[in-house]
Amino acid sequence: MFTAVDSKPEPDRSVARGRVRDYSRRSPGPADIALVVEVSDSSLADDRNQAEIYGRAGIPFYWIINLVEGQVEVHSHPGPSGYESQEVLAPGHVLTVIIDGIEVGEIPVADILP
Repeated sequence: MFTAVDSKPEPDRSVARGRVRDYSRRSPGPADIALVVEVSDSSLADDRNQAEIYGRAGIPFYWIINLVEGQVEVHSHPGPSGYESQEVLAPGHVLTVIIDGIEVGEIPVADILP
């Protein structure tokens, strides 16, 4: 199994702290990332397994946009064994975007699912 130390995941989307020019000479590391987002259908099992790696790395939030089941899986509260919390949101619910403990926006789940 890969660990956060020996792997460099390439998520579909991520939110890094700072400005683009902060990363002109280096890629963002785990301490720089506030949110990782994967859009999953055929990769759903792999993306769920990534939750442990992202959680151990300290990424505050990991969202899986689950196209198979039509929902969004929100992982939060990272720790040494992965994420301590998981919430499943279906259309009709709203995703709250939190960066460094501050709510910066909301996205209706229905708006990001096909």
